[in-house]
Amino acid sequence: MKIVLASLMHESNTFSANTTTFDMWIPKDWLEKANRSFEDGLLAVDDIKTLAKERDIELTLGLEAFSAGPKISADCYKEAVQALLLTLQPHKDSMDGLLLGLHGGAAVEGMDDVETDILKQVRSLIGDEIPIAVPMDLHGNIGEDMSSYCNIIVGFKEYPHTDIFWTFGQAFNLLVKTINKDINPVMAITKIPMMLPPAKGCTMDEPMKSINEFIRYYAAEKGLVDVTFFHGFPFSDIPCSGSSVVVVADGSKEKAQESADEIASYIWEKRSEFIPSFLSSVDGMKKAVKVLSDNDGLNSKPIIINETSDNPGGGAPCDGTHTLKELLAADPDGACFGCICDPEVAEAAHRIGEGGEMDVLLGAKTDSIHGSPLPVHAKVIRVTDGIFIETGPLSLGVETNLGPCTRLKIGNVDVLVSSKPCQLMGEGFLRLHDIDVTKLRLLCIKSSQHFRAFYQPISQEIITVDPPGIHTSNLHQLQYNNLKRPIYPLDEHAVF
Repeated sequence: MKIVLASLMHESNTFSANTTTFDMWIPKDWLEKANRSFEDGLLAVDDIKTLAKERDIELTLGLEAFSAGPKISADCYKEAVQALLLTLQPHKDSMDGLLLGLHGGAAVEGMDDVETDILKQVRSLIGDEIPIAVPMDLHGNIGEDMSSYCNIIVGFKEYPHTDIFWTFGQAFNLLVKTINKDINPVMAITKIPMMLPPAKGCTMDEPMKSINEFIRYYAAEKGLVDVTFFHGFPFSDIPCSGSSVVVVADGSKEKAQESADEIASYIWEKRSEFIPSFLSSVDGMKKAVKVLSDNDGLNSKPIIINETSDNPGGGAPCDGTHTLKELLAADPDGACFGCICDPEVAEAAHRIGEGGEMDVLLGAKTDSIHGSPLPVHAKVIRVTDGIFIETGPLSLGVETNLGPCTRLKIGNVDVLVSSKPCQLMGEGFLRLHDIDVTKLRLLCIKSSQHFRAFYQPISQEIITVDPPGIHTSNLHQLQYNNLKRPIYPLDEHAVF
């Protein structure tokens, strides 16, 4: 048995002023590594290795691409799909199955449903008989026709996505069972007229914690192959944006559809629990300073402020200054801002060198939504190449390269500046700049949920702030033009 593994994943924020180019999505070295050994790939999941060894399965890697950013240009998309197809072409007559990782949150200029289009083109290449299993991010906007072009869709169940490798392993396992005719997977997709802000989707907290428990119990009781509640990605302004439930059953379309409808109805009844209520940067900083004052000397764990509206993991620029401005004004001891993306400032710091001082305009170089550039006087404490090994559970052991980076001291505050957008998954980036998170009193992060997997257990309190930004939880602030309406919460009268 021969199985090919590949991925073409992108989470696209259509509210960005920029567009994603081919080099931003698929670096040259990734193309050069296509069709290499499975052991060297990002999809080298332990569950896949074990099952392949047990069943004597031959594994081959095609293209692997994972990214988030602005909407994808039409030319970039055409080139990316062609790159994927070129890596599948040599195996189209010899493969028994395809594991194809897709995100679900991709958006391309002039296209309504990117992932379905990718699957259409893959089907045209490999034919209708070869089973395709698709592991996906739970932020996928699922097109209703998607199930016509693949056999299995399995989404992440956890947010933060601590189950990424489990999901790829589960999809692979079900693909093998399908090839061996141990199961006959049948899918049903039920769309929910609702958009769920990522900042309210954490499965460690309510309401998602209870929803996941309900789904696990329901799937076990009904004997379903797999169930995923796709939160959707509300920052892709496309017709299929929104939440959905995907059920995989063994042989019974009726059972799959009935189950999808019942689970979707259960979630719909909880829709009001997803309405966010977060602080502004001003109020969030006031709260943090008060907690620091009240707990001074009593709690050694840091306070975390996460700025959800400038989350680079959701395509935001990571150069917003709303929260940084308030932090610098408060100027508390033991505070760190990690990080803001500003390649111009990082380059200037490298020119001056460690120990030098400079006056610069910091941040907000992408647009005016995320604030204005801040005039600051900074001392260069550290300059680095931006290369580090991640320590957080979501990307443990992964080498990350953020380009030239620097640690600046502005007043009492340490500010980390990168050349590429970054949300902290662990402490690797902090360590690179000689910062010990256990010694911090206050740490500001640009992220919605992924930081929690590492930081929630070691923090005394997490304060979410939601200033203006293209990843805001207040969806009413965004101008939608292509969305299928009515949809909750934009339209209170939406009916399921």
